[in-house]
Amino acid sequence: MSIHRSAATEFRVDPDDPKAIIPPFTALDSLGENVAKSIVKAREERDFISKEDVMNRTQLSKTLMERLERMGAMEGLDEENQITLF
Repeated sequence: MSIHRSAATEFRVDPDDPKAIIPPFTALDSLGENVAKSIVKAREERDFISKEDVMNRTQLSKTLMERLERMGAMEGLDEENQITLF
């Protein structure tokens, strides 16, 4: 599962590995279709820049966000919107 590549409700073939599939957000226990669609809609508007950005722009609860983090779905995202210069 990936915050950048998963669909809301459909499994997809991984374009980088045709033998792999990318599970949808609804494959995560307790993550419903409306929340999944809110993630995809926000991602289509503009890329997520941080975990904080994901929380602000979607209907994800803190509990669901933590589950996605444990699964590695938030890979590559900083915790906050603030940029570190040093």
